[in-house]
Amino acid sequence: MSTGLQEDDRLEGAEAEPARSRGLPAERLRLVLITGLSGSGKSVVAKCFEDLGYYTVDNLPLPLLREFLERPGELVFGQERIAVVADLRAPGFAEEFPRLIAEIDRTTFQEQGHVGDSSQASQPGQASQPAEPGQVDEPSRTGQCGHSRPTLLFLEASDEVLVRRFSETRRPHPLAPDQPAIAGIRRERELLAGLRPRADLVFDTSHWSIHETRAQVYRAFAAAGEQPEMVVSLVSFGFKHGVPVGTDLLFDVRFLANPHFVPGLREQTGQDEAVLEYLEQQPDFEELISRLSDLLGFLLPRYRRENRSYLSVAVGCTGGRHRSVAICERLKRQLDASGWQARLIHRDIAR
Repeated sequence: MSTGLQEDDRLEGAEAEPARSRGLPAERLRLVLITGLSGSGKSVVAKCFEDLGYYTVDNLPLPLLREFLERPGELVFGQERIAVVADLRAPGFAEEFPRLIAEIDRTTFQEQGHVGDSSQASQPGQASQPAEPGQVDEPSRTGQCGHSRPTLLFLEASDEVLVRRFSETRRPHPLAPDQPAIAGIRRERELLAGLRPRADLVFDTSHWSIHETRAQVYRAFAAAGEQPEMVVSLVSFGFKHGVPVGTDLLFDVRFLANPHFVPGLREQTGQDEAVLEYLEQQPDFEELISRLSDLLGFLLPRYRRENRSYLSVAVGCTGGRHRSVAICERLKRQLDASGWQARLIHRDIAR
């Protein structure tokens, strides 16, 4: 659960409170309610919303949820996009949450004179989609919640898939702690039967991998043209100190001549001009930079297409102070020039 309120440090004392209490204009708020069956992937979906820049709140008690929905822009100051996960973990959810959604829909009907159509039931492994990718129908977004009606996203999966997921995690179903998972699954499906038709979107995750689920969330809720950034980490290291944990791509550059054995260069690093000049005199150095740049230029768009949030590229030499450092520095310049967000980590440069 994301915690903390973002405050404007430029305002102090009594002057800050009126500005905070106003929150964001209703037309700028985007509020999503995430609910559905236990085991259907709500935690995965919540992380996807976080990657899209949503302030994500999980498992609020129902009294707090009601207050939160009435004035989200005030309680989470400065956030334009908010996602709230609510499910049967909250006491009284099955009785109170559908009633809360019904109140929101009634308010919408009274203020607009109509209610937007609910989503059609999705086929297994499919999602009922809004009219345009990345958007829901605008009429369904106004009403209660500070005149910004939340989008209700309902997650489900087949009984067979849910049973398998509970078996894999070895966790009991919240409605059947002392019984087989299928008993709790069927009971929960009955309790939420009236809530599902009110959803704006229904995701059936039965046949979706984590990557496919993420793609569906991005398709439905990312702003037009928006793509979550993929941060590329360029990590230089020395093999004698071990390979970095979590490496996605690894390149061994120990075939290049080692400046460590050149008088006057041992105490310097790949960030120093003298070491760079020495390496640039080697024909293989420039060709290596060119080939690695071309390879990354080919791979990075394809990794991003898989909705990856980060990619770790490790370049290793013997000690991690000269060759690997210089190559990572040059690769960062190439990536920066190509518009990729890259960061440098010289793990062993100080050893």
